[in-house]
Amino acid sequence: LEIRGDVNNAGTGGEFVAGDTILVKIVADVLNLNVYKMSSYGYISNGAAQGNSLTVAAGSMTVAKATAYASQAVVVPQTAFKIGEFNVTTGSTEALNLNQFTLAIGGTGDVTKLQDVYIVYGTKQTTVKSTVAASGNTFSINENVAANTTLNVKVYATLNTGLATSETIIPTLQVDATSQASGNAATGSVAGQTITVGTGAITAVVDASTPVSAIVVGGTMPLVGSFKFTAQNDAFTIVDLS
Repeated sequence: LEIRGDVNNAGTGGEFVAGDTILVKIVADVLNLNVYKMSSYGYISNGAAQGNSLTVAAGSMTVAKATAYASQAVVVPQTAFKIGEFNVTTGSTEALNLNQFTLAIGGTGDVTKLQDVYIVYGTKQTTVKSTVAASGNTFSINENVAANTTLNVKVYATLNTGLATSETIIPTLQVDATSQASGNAATGSVAGQTITVGTGAITAVVDASTPVSAIVVGGTMPLVGSFKFTAQNDAFTIVDLS
């Protein structure tokens, strides 16, 4: 015996909302009129039975900072630099339609020194904003995401030389969506990585492979010294050794 029905979220006081439970029961027959025997004929009663409890749910999602991309220091200027990376994960109930990203820029850095800001989500890219404000920077999208799915979202910007050393850039991403079946709104927001304006530096140390002392043979080219160069916050081209 299957019992089917519509679960609606609209009506006049009888609509379902997320968290409601539905429990279907078959009551015991006390009049011996519910079950008719097909061979021997005559009516018999049925016992009581209770179905499984169903919980009404709506589409949901979480927005989290991507742990694989760390906060870091960077020298300026930088073009199309990734200032934040996030993961949007849908719940198990139903698919969502993502319709808007809202980006805020926090930290101590001057937001007017950021240009050409855009967002990459999955394999797609939003329009590019030549300038942004500290909050309320919206990007309209139309992206269907299945239930139990994670969508990677990356934020890029050009960092100009007007940003001073030690100033920080912290993006906060808000995602707005609509459940595809129930039509409920879903939203999530989280602060991203901290990007700190730094200065480039390079250091040189004697490598452990350098021999302490050795007896060498004339006319050969033995290893007499080994050095290791380490760069911080920028790339360097070594043009002279002396």
